[in-house]
Amino acid sequence: MNDDNDMAPMSWADLIDNRFFSSVIYKRSNILDYRVEDYFDPKSDTANMDVLLQSEKIKEELFNFEHDLWEY
Repeated sequence: MNDDNDMAPMSWADLIDNRFFSSVIYKRSNILDYRVEDYFDPKSDTANMDVLLQSEKIKEELFNFEHDLWEY
């Protein structure tokens, strides 16, 4: 809680639960302990875009897994 903010008090739990942040996934648990960027050739012109796209793919898989855990 921020005591100086009277208009919109927010705790860390509110921030995380409401997903008021952005993130990039840079590593996934795997046998060889590779980072996402290790899967692509760093000399390639599209290496950075490929890493971001792979990160978004992993994020989407996590979202779908979390969504499938609940019944509505």
